[in-house]
Amino acid sequence: MKKKSIVIAAIAAIGIILFSAVPAKAAPPAGQNVLILYSSSTTYGGEELKAFNTALQAIIPAPTIQTLDVGTATGFYTALQAKFPSEADTNLSYWCQVYDLRFSDHCQNFSSYTCACGTQEQQISTGSATSDTVLLQNRLKTGGGVYIQADHRDYPCRDIYVINFINSVANTPISGGYPTCPYVGAAPSNPTINVFSATPNNFNTNYNDLTAGGHLNTNYPGGIPMANIGSAQPLYSLTLSDGTSGLINSAIGLAWTGANMKPAVVGANPGILTVSFESNCFADSVCTDNTDPTTFASQVIQNYYTLLSNNSCVFFTPTSTMTMTVTPTGTETNTATATPSVTDTPSITETATTTVTQTQTPTVTITPTSTPGFEIVLITVFPNPGAGPSTIVYDLKRQSDITLKIYDISGEKIKTLTQDSNATVIGRNYLVWDGTNGQTNAPGKRVAAGLYIFSLQAVSGKDKSKLIWSKLARY
Repeated sequence: MKKKSIVIAAIAAIGIILFSAVPAKAAPPAGQNVLILYSSSTTYGGEELKAFNTALQAIIPAPTIQTLDVGTATGFYTALQAKFPSEADTNLSYWCQVYDLRFSDHCQNFSSYTCACGTQEQQISTGSATSDTVLLQNRLKTGGGVYIQADHRDYPCRDIYVINFINSVANTPISGGYPTCPYVGAAPSNPTINVFSATPNNFNTNYNDLTAGGHLNTNYPGGIPMANIGSAQPLYSLTLSDGTSGLINSAIGLAWTGANMKPAVVGANPGILTVSFESNCFADSVCTDNTDPTTFASQVIQNYYTLLSNNSCVFFTPTSTMTMTVTPTGTETNTATATPSVTDTPSITETATTTVTQTQTPTVTITPTSTPGFEIVLITVFPNPGAGPSTIVYDLKRQSDITLKIYDISGEKIKTLTQDSNATVIGRNYLVWDGTNGQTNAPGKRVAAGLYIFSLQAVSGKDKSKLIWSKLARY
């Protein structure tokens, strides 16, 4: 019973993680660190942030989301260092995905607008080792995913910077100027999008099935004519008008994978870049409810996340160990009794009692020490709920001996699986549980449906350093 209490206490400490049983969803992507850049000074900044935060938090397992309000600054690195001093570096290596939502609709190239391009927070800065362009290129180079929000109507300033950034990394640049606009010609102002591409990487079914009905509402979307997208892969498109050439099939969402980008800029094995030239579909109340994670717009955002969940992403997570020395408090009582012997005298007894109390004050010393290169992260268990073999996915930063212990919800251990360090690799690893109880690494009887605790332990090095990570899943 004591053992069960300890296990259940551990569950309470780490929190309960439940997984969806919606059949339409594919195996959930890795829960990764996500950075969202936005500007509260822009009209759409807060609404875009709300839309993406709502959609991403509903993913199972949910990513760890951190947000950065860049305000009216040109470039975001100074603000990043101020808010995340321990995590910030010029590779953005703490975050596997970066979402740049710094789109503003208050600075466009209309004659009625007076602000000048180049002075607004929506630009993607260039020109230094800490410029936005270099930081985002570095994140792609180390396997991370990048999403950039662009827009539509008559060459907004934002699109100038977005296209310049795309062309800095794309094998073949976007040509022909700025995005097309639907409201100039005969195309409808608010068309819907209901066809989504399977490439790259099964975008249309990778998490939600975007082919099963439903559509993305738009409000004056923009796009790049198919003939001008260069090496991009279109994710979804519409027939739009540029006002002079009639109706043109144009890409609204685009993606660039390794073969589509310059290895001299982003390396031989980069992550994925995605760009959307429609913002209203995610943030405008005319098109969607950005507080509802079940809308079709949220499903598209979730598929973007899954597309950007590159398993080869190299990311840094600061870790530390804590050494605690405790001198316990105690009370010591010494009692001495002396009974002298008196002869030929009526019974006389003298008792001397001495009580000595010593109280020791606890001394607690906490010494943080870094443990470079040793980290285990239990990513997920799928399928969830399971009906047969379940795959346990975990990441290692160095080869380790692995022990997986599976408990039922009462805390009783039902199975142990082991994996020798020689069978592990640095990065993504897998263990398969056949859904049975019994002896270590041996088949047994099928377990009943219910909740199970997966406790993963890694032991590494001569010092036998040990880390444990636990999750709760439904079988």
